[in-house]
Amino acid sequence: MSASRVTGAFQKFSGFRARTPSIPSKWKGGRMEKIADHLKMVLEDYKAVGAETKQDIKNRPFKTLFYLTGLGGIVGLCKMNPDERVFMEELIQNTNELMLVGDAIRNPESDDFMQNILKYHNQGRLKRLSIGICSFMYYSDHADETDLYETQCDHVKPKYKDFKDRILDIGIIGHWMALHNMMKDYDINPKEWENEKGKST
Repeated sequence: MSASRVTGAFQKFSGFRARTPSIPSKWKGGRMEKIADHLKMVLEDYKAVGAETKQDIKNRPFKTLFYLTGLGGIVGLCKMNPDERVFMEELIQNTNELMLVGDAIRNPESDDFMQNILKYHNQGRLKRLSIGICSFMYYSDHADETDLYETQCDHVKPKYKDFKDRILDIGIIGHWMALHNMMKDYDINPKEWENEKGKST
């Protein structure tokens, strides 16, 4: 989108003229007139903001294009923010692919990572935190239905500064990063060659 197109897109806005609302004579002097006056003031404010915005777009089209591009990028990230359902689908798919690989060549790091997440899920300790443009999968000390002293007392609850140590994965643009990265060499066992060398000696 060029700067001229950005400016042209707001040309129609300049022709907008808000009509001043009129009220029946029987409502004048009462609460309805006060409400109408308030709405009129709000409408005038919007007209002034619209005129300033249009003028700013004309004076700085490239700056406007930059802001619109950034806003569009943020909206796109929010729409593609993966949820827990996507996480579980990828987790199950990865686990099934690991099961099809023999123990001798299966990557133990990939397998341990998936099994660890499954353990948290089965215990009800796997949680998701969304901040709009991306999401975090993390583990908690207890399940939601657990009613222990540790879950009720603020003094023994996990601190916010320790949250980064509990993060298991980060989801962005429709994918979960750790789930993807852990499957790059899932069929390569680094210890396989060490075992072969040990047997040969």
